[in-house]
Amino acid sequence: LDYLGVMLGLRGQAIFSTQALYYIIEYKVEFIIAIVASMPIYPILLVKLENMKNKALGIISRYFRYFALVALFGTCIMYLINSTFNPFIYFRF
Repeated sequence: LDYLGVMLGLRGQAIFSTQALYYIIEYKVEFIIAIVASMPIYPILLVKLENMKNKALGIISRYFRYFALVALFGTCIMYLINSTFNPFIYFRF
């Protein structure tokens, strides 16, 4: 019970620390993408695109998933290369 009290800030502990605020500000784009991606938007968009019966939109919707995965992979690699402690430190030279 004390553990829950500390988690909710009832024991005199602050709910947000300066470190938590730093991470929220630093990774705000990632948080927004994660919130949007956690909602069932993709199936809703697929149904709407299939109902349009447009051939060009059908092709776009078919390859969108692959494009999104490649873009996500590229973004992860860029974050790895630009981080301070990375395994690719000698890749820049």
